[in-house]
Amino acid sequence: MSQNLHPVTIPSTHPRHALPDFPNETHPHHTLPGDCHASWKYGDEYRMKRLLPILPVLLLALSACQTGNDKDWNLSFYNNCGMPRGDSIQWIEQGENKFIRFQLRDKDYGECSSDRMERSRAPYWERAELKQSSFLDPNTKYELALKTRIVKGFSGDRESFLQMHAHDKPCNAKPPVMIKISDGELLLAAQRVGGGHEVYYSGISIGDLIGKWNNVKLNFDTSSDPEISLYLNDKEVFSKIPFWIEACGSPHFKFGIYRPGNVNEKNNHSIADFDKIILTKIKKFL
Repeated sequence: MSQNLHPVTIPSTHPRHALPDFPNETHPHHTLPGDCHASWKYGDEYRMKRLLPILPVLLLALSACQTGNDKDWNLSFYNNCGMPRGDSIQWIEQGENKFIRFQLRDKDYGECSSDRMERSRAPYWERAELKQSSFLDPNTKYELALKTRIVKGFSGDRESFLQMHAHDKPCNAKPPVMIKISDGELLLAAQRVGGGHEVYYSGISIGDLIGKWNNVKLNFDTSSDPEISLYLNDKEVFSKIPFWIEACGSPHFKFGIYRPGNVNEKNNHSIADFDKIILTKIKKFL
């Protein structure tokens, strides 16, 4: 790591046993101290008393719990499963800027209960990921903008860095949209009506992305016939791709690194940075 990058220690305020199982439930007695106090109901949308961005190990600043200069986020995320290592997620300071860094090494088993299972053509799953603490509104058009930088790795199989998920107990909904790098190429996987994912390839290689900040923008809606478009550095990569949100699902975003495990070979060491996540509601459909 270069000398002008300064990892910031993130103290944990929550014991590991208090972290819930996959996919996105919170412990009914989980709280943070003082002005950072949060409250919610098991199985319901995360409810913030002061609209604070809360994480079990991380605070993203928008109010009294302000951290650094990160007023350029308007979404809150939290660690719903735990992390495989203490440095799987870090605040990084670079000059006056602060951003979040995720990293996965080989055999970094995810802490969600389903990550230890053989599924989806993988013996287990590796994960360092955060989940949005609220749900997207139905029948609404949105824009999601963020900055991301691939620092290292992402040369393996199906490494997701951004997902629209929809699992909400007891609904076992699958992710409607996954944005990944697989075998060195950026791709988008969109869930088909009835299940399964259609994969769209961009022709953009990891070499075009690694080592620099890239602006990612998603234009999408949550109607009964939703579509999504993806822009990279203001250039349209995918246009009006149809996807499916299961009727019982509650769409929300997850970001970080999520990938298949490998028992035959070593997975690469992948590192990704994220900053300036902004969700804008464009309009509500009647």
